[in-house]
Amino acid sequence: MATNVNDRMQQIAEYAVRIASDKFGKWLDYTENSLENLEALLQQAYEQNNAHGIPEEAILKTARVWGGYLGEIIRRKWGGEWVLNRTEIDLIIHGTSYSPIHQVYQRIKIGETFGVKKYFASILSEEMVFKDTGVAISSSTPVLPHSTPLKSNGNRVVNYFVNYWKSGTTAKILTILVLIIALSCCCLSLFLIYNTMTSSMNETAIPIPSDIAGLEPISTLHPLDRMTLIPPTNTLEELNALEPTNSFTATDTTVPTDTPTTTNTVSPSSTPTPTNTPTTSNPMATSTPLTIPCTAVVLTKGPTLIYTGDNSKMRVFWQWTSNVTFQMEWGTDTNYSLGNAAVNPNDSSTHLYTYDISSLTPGTKYAYRVVTGTQCSSGTFYAAPDSNATNLKFISYGDTRTNGNIHNGLAGQVVSLYKSDPAFQTLNIHVGDWVTDDSNDAWITEWFAPAYTNLRTQDANIADIGVRGNHEGEATLWTQYWPEPFKSDGLYWSFDYGPAHFVLLDAYTDFEVGSAQYNWLKEDLAATTKTWKFVAIHEPGWSAGGGEENNTTFQTDLQPLLQQNGVAMVLAGHNHYYARAMVNGIVELTVGGGGAPLYTPDPSQPNIVVTSETYSFGEFSISGDALTAKVVNNSGATIDTFTVTK
Repeated sequence: MATNVNDRMQQIAEYAVRIASDKFGKWLDYTENSLENLEALLQQAYEQNNAHGIPEEAILKTARVWGGYLGEIIRRKWGGEWVLNRTEIDLIIHGTSYSPIHQVYQRIKIGETFGVKKYFASILSEEMVFKDTGVAISSSTPVLPHSTPLKSNGNRVVNYFVNYWKSGTTAKILTILVLIIALSCCCLSLFLIYNTMTSSMNETAIPIPSDIAGLEPISTLHPLDRMTLIPPTNTLEELNALEPTNSFTATDTTVPTDTPTTTNTVSPSSTPTPTNTPTTSNPMATSTPLTIPCTAVVLTKGPTLIYTGDNSKMRVFWQWTSNVTFQMEWGTDTNYSLGNAAVNPNDSSTHLYTYDISSLTPGTKYAYRVVTGTQCSSGTFYAAPDSNATNLKFISYGDTRTNGNIHNGLAGQVVSLYKSDPAFQTLNIHVGDWVTDDSNDAWITEWFAPAYTNLRTQDANIADIGVRGNHEGEATLWTQYWPEPFKSDGLYWSFDYGPAHFVLLDAYTDFEVGSAQYNWLKEDLAATTKTWKFVAIHEPGWSAGGGEENNTTFQTDLQPLLQQNGVAMVLAGHNHYYARAMVNGIVELTVGGGGAPLYTPDPSQPNIVVTSETYSFGEFSISGDALTAKVVNNSGATIDTFTVTK
């Protein structure tokens, strides 16, 4: 927050420099030479006003920005102080008051007569007089438009009329006649000006261009724009009160902004609505007319994308070091022009933030960024595909605990994958055991460490969602960092995504026949009409031993239910390797090679087809009635491929 008017006007001038460059390609560097570019910008505004009749409010706002820059050029050359008066902000130099903001206003309204280069030259001549004589403005130096000597040297015109009045009756009569004629001329001039303005206002309205000297109407301005372009205020407190301290926006250099596009499209899930969807506070968003540069920053955690089952939304989570107001901005490119909203922490004790970007078009690529002050972090994503989509690509792996550096390497492969094939910029179905334990230390050292740039990039650009593992325990922090729309009695839910239906089960909430989770699963699978059905759970029913045993409750209770409802694939972890089993037409995968210490699989276990004691992840591609899978290890080698048809 600016502590005085000088600081605030410097900020406004810096803002003018940025929009001149970003919006108009004009370079403003506070030198006299930059006045040429400033003049060109003001001429553009003058011509727009002449042609379209810019609203008075917009002219005032525009004058505040460019006038602030003009004033700072003057201050840098001759010093002086900004003073906040009752009706305007003036610049005081050596006892003389100047109003560069008013000068710019006149330049926009009237034209070259009030050119800023002429104005600057006039001040130059005045300051040369001051330098030579120490007098602010001599009686022989013409007063600048809207500049006022604070210390008068006498008024020769007034003295002349006083002396003439005293010279006799005839002189008095002539003086009165001159005054009457002068007043009549003034009244006539005012009438003609009023009549011209009224006629102009009554003419057929011409649509006002959305781009008015680089500034949108105030209702759609970025908060910083609204602050810097407000009508004059009476006190510094009022000026500062209008300044959001965290209104800049930015991009995190760890997140790629050139992610390719995908053709998948999708509609809202037909899955029964979760009963305990996390509450996210979404302030009303407004459009953002222009991009303000910012410095990339690594957030404490995130930004992380979380898909919640609605293809018109994407949830973003992040954490910061303190409670501040962030700006969330988004758009179809890095101009972030579709909207912005102020976001306050949803958990002030831990500085956690969550925001749902809404009104998305299925299958469309979006860019977003979260901003605090002049720092920011960003990413891109695709809105989930349309419900009628027949193609889909996604990845799956899990058991990423303990060795964050190995996981970070796999994440680098995932980032390269979706950059080369944009259709993979969708989902990672994580099969649990995200970190060693559900403590903040574990999350920082194994997942959110600043050094894990690939993992940070992956999280910011595809939705990492999945299931609870045994190492999450009560999952207190996991559910804060991944606020998925879980059910009220357990950490399970489901969603549609294009041609697929995904069920995320909780291995640590009862799922025996007759339990609440079992009954919900039975209804959920029966209700979906999707061709491709996937079930994710941490503990596998069929795996290759060597570490953890097969879950027998899964085998006896869940397996028959999955078979009855045509489930195509089960994605599980718990064992730290890759294994593929085939059980009564269902592909049962163990994709637990995400970073935890490897186990040695036993390929002789029942129903096992392929095993690999390697760190790896799965790539899955659906095209109509066929699914092709490829599993790749951390050396880039393909360790398994297979096809499933429906």
